[in-house]
Amino acid sequence: LNPKTRPGRAANQSAEELYKTIQKTKIMSPATDCLSPIGDELLLKGLRREVNAEFYTSTTRSPAVYRGNPFQIEVALAYGGSPIAKKISREVLAEDPDRLDVHRAMAYVLEKQEKFDRAIHHCREALRIEPDDADTKERLDALMQKIEATPPRLAGTSP
Repeated sequence: LNPKTRPGRAANQSAEELYKTIQKTKIMSPATDCLSPIGDELLLKGLRREVNAEFYTSTTRSPAVYRGNPFQIEVALAYGGSPIAKKISREVLAEDPDRLDVHRAMAYVLEKQEKFDRAIHHCREALRIEPDDADTKERLDALMQKIEATPPRLAGTSP
């Protein structure tokens, strides 16, 4: 195929060969070092400054390329500190009880509130969804130890 040939004048066979050749060509992905991720530490610092919550977490995925465009996903989440947040979490779990992230967050918040029975429930739900989750197994073990170390309360007494 002559490079000066106009597309409308190319023979069908030549156009087909050109198309197949282009499909076989390996093109190197563009560099992702042009990205400037904020990073987990700064995401959390900014979130803590702006949002009063009981639980904070963030994550940054590795850079990737989609259709020739480099990109990177960073996300930060604050949870708790408000009845509205708890209500939303309950609604999310009512609609999709297999939301691992919500069960983990609920377990963390409830542990901080010393509601160990409820925290254990959410840990067990998280492990039902992701049985090999080492962090949740560790949290569940710690919660079970706290339950065993907590003396039972007598009826009618306050904590």
